[in-house]
Amino acid sequence: MVDKKIPKLTPTAEFESNYIAYSILGLNHNPIVYPVIPNLIFTLPRIAQVGVSVDEAKAHPELYKVARIPFGKTNEWVNNRETEADYTFILDKEGYLVGAAVYSAEVAMVLDFLTLVINKKMTALDLSSMIFAFPTQTYQVVFALKPLLKRA
Repeated sequence: MVDKKIPKLTPTAEFESNYIAYSILGLNHNPIVYPVIPNLIFTLPRIAQVGVSVDEAKAHPELYKVARIPFGKTNEWVNNRETEADYTFILDKEGYLVGAAVYSAEVAMVLDFLTLVINKKMTALDLSSMIFAFPTQTYQVVFALKPLLKRA
């Protein structure tokens, strides 16, 4: 077993096997660099986290801003009437999303989307240059996230 702090998840193993294959084929000579890795607990409702944790952000307010969105209370109509859904976004001082914690039965697709926003360091302008399906959880997350993100 490899001694590492990276979560030992199926998608992580796939990422590592692709890295090894590209290295063997001579297509990649760089050391492995892990992106943020989403973690999802399949309870009801689901509990998910990606990137910087809420605890870490609260321990370092000089580095991070924490924004909690009571998503279920404001968007229950698009979230299958789930009033308890809760999204917490962690942004760095530049305004990039660096972490998120989500509590919702419908979190899986949103978690993947937030992982993309973090890994690609997307800005409000990036999100504004795209059109998302409406009404969906992703659309509502974009609507809530854009005012918090770095503008350009």
